[in-house]
Formats: sequence, C-alpha cells, structure tokens
Amino acid sequence: MKYKKGTFVIVPNKERLRSKPTEYQTIFFWLCAYSNENGTCFPSRTKLANDCGLTDRTIDKYVEKLVSDGLIEKKRRKNKGTNEYTSNLYQILFYNGAVKRKTQLSERNDPTSGERNIPITVSNSNYNNLTSSPLKKEDKKSFSFEEEMDKLKNSAWKPKKIIYFYFLKKNFKFENQIQFDAEYQRNLRPAISLQGYNSTQVEQTIDYLEQKGLEWRLETIGRNISNVVNKI
Repeated sequence: MKYKKGTFVIVPNKERLRSKPTEYQTIFFWLCAYSNENGTCFPSRTKLANDCGLTDRTIDKYVEKLVSDGLIEKKRRKNKGTNEYTSNLYQILFYNGAVKRKTQLSERNDPTSGERNIPITVSNSNYNNLTSSPLKKEDKKSFSFEEEMDKLKNSAWKPKKIIYFYFLKKNFKFENQIQFDAEYQRNLRPAISLQGYNSTQVEQTIDYLEQKGLEWRLETIGRNISNVVNKI
C-alpha cells in the first residue's frame, strides 16, 4: 500500500485523549490535520462541523473543552478593515500538566496576517508555539543539542536525516529539549512527504526557491519539489 502526501497527521497529546468523548477526539484530530508547521490553523466552525459530522453547537462545546484542558488555544479574528468576525485561529499545544498560561496567539502566529515568521535562533523568550510551561532546570542541564543532532544524522530512517539537514541548513539553535522536540514534531510530516526524493533534488528545490526570493521550509520544498524535478 502506498501512502500519498497529506495522508499523515501528527497528533500530540494522544494519552490525554484516551477515554474522552468521540466528539472531543474527532475535533482535535481535524484541527491537527488542518495545522501548518507552526501548529496553527483557522478552519471555520461550519467546515469543522461538516468534517466531523457534528452540529455547530457541539463544535463550540468541545472546542471550549479542549481550550480549558490546555490542548489548544483559540483566538477570535476580524476581517481586515472591517469589524466582522471571521474564522477562529487555533494553536495546537503540547500538554504537560502545567497550569495553562494566558493565550499566546498573536498576529505573528496568524498565517493570514501577511507577516513572514522566519525563526533562526530559538530562545525561551520568543518560543511560543506548541508549548505550555516553563522549562525545569534539570531539563536544561540534560539537553545536548549536538547529541540530538547526531541522533538525527545517524538514524536509519530517512525523514530524520531530512530534519537533520533542515536544522543544519537553517542554522537552528535550541536551548532545551522541549524546543527541540516541538520543532522536530512540526517538521516530521513534511519530512515524511520528502523521503521519496534524494538530497540533490532537495538542494535543487532550495536553489529554485531562493532564486525566486522565497523563504523555504520543508513544507514549501514539498509543495514545489515535483515541479522542479520534472523541469530538470
């Protein structure tokens, strides 16, 4: 059986979903399916209801429950230049039992805001995607960025090697395990979609995107690589 691009969904917090109502789990799965590499998405309530086979009222009920349980954050949005509300912006979170902080969603997280979010060096002060608690001191001491990179580089599984290449090429630096794991999870799905291509083809796609003046990530490479390969 062959799996095609778009058939894989990364779902964090699976242990927190056990024994929860079917509606609760279904809505969370669909939000994960819509999410981009930063864990954000903005499907309308009607679209969620149609995909989940639920009513709008049920969507509202369980979305609020997911928010209160610390699995997602939600922000109301308005159309630019008007006072009319549009679909909500959602952020998928990693749950670790901590008290939920005030919402972190902002225009920077909003894929529709037009601002390009290009993270290079990730620090505790600006790292706000897919996290929900401050780092413990013992976690910081035990983390070794070099060791984690070596694990990716020496892995027999190609998607991990692709993520290693991406981190290296982007010159990412992580201060702790939480940051590293969150960025790894965000890039796992696009890395899986690229495992059928070789490193030369990936490099050629990066060159193509840079020549076009476009910011590249694994996700944008995945959207363009077939066209680049077919032209060569």
